[in-house]
Amino acid sequence: MKFDSNRAWEHLRQLVAIGPRPSGSAAIEQSRTYIKNQLAASGLIAVEQKWTDETPAGRVPMVNLTATIPGARKDRIVIAGHYDTKRFTRFRFVGASDGGSSAAFLIELARTLKGRPNGFTVELLFLDGEEAVNEVWAGSCTLAQSTHDDVDLSAGDGSLNVPLQGLITTVKTAAGVPLTGYSVTATGPCAGAATLTLPNTSSGASKAAIPAGTWTVKVVGPGGTQTKSVIIAPGQGTANADFVAAS
Repeated sequence: MKFDSNRAWEHLRQLVAIGPRPSGSAAIEQSRTYIKNQLAASGLIAVEQKWTDETPAGRVPMVNLTATIPGARKDRIVIAGHYDTKRFTRFRFVGASDGGSSAAFLIELARTLKGRPNGFTVELLFLDGEEAVNEVWAGSCTLAQSTHDDVDLSAGDGSLNVPLQGLITTVKTAAGVPLTGYSVTATGPCAGAATLTLPNTSSGASKAAIPAGTWTVKVVGPGGTQTKSVIIAPGQGTANADFVAAS
């Protein structure tokens, strides 16, 4: 049995006709039903993998679909693609080539592989939640929530630089005065992405990986609270947020 591009195109047309299909929407449920029905027509049973994820837009239910085509060996080849589309508020994004095409390809591939003997077991995986929830892609939220205890406690002049991936925050006091009781918090595209507490010394460094986007950097200490907004563009390198600690 051969792969039929015309059939794949028709699946794409049907999915796009549903409209935008972001995770957690009624539209993606409709597209999921379409995928399951097409797999059933090929003699395959779609198994759902359900979960609810924490996102910058709140808790969003997501569902992966898997369909297994037995082969001569139990060893599996996994062929995967996503079927959700990215959320946009500025225009209607139907994801023909980003979400729709991969799902349409997998549907037709399922029919093709089911109709012939296969040396390996094949698992087709339709992924939900591939697209970023934020309209502006901001890197990995999982990566952004990782912090590293990489602290340099060398003596200094009453200044402390906090380098993050793409962001350097500097807090300065009078020369030789320890930065006792000060903390730096950076929040941005991924809520709670980076929270750093400065060491009880006159200088030091602590690192956290963060994605591009608009960040609010806040310094809290005995002299009060200061905040600044910093925009980090993809590939920019570094941006700076400099503070002078009140005495």
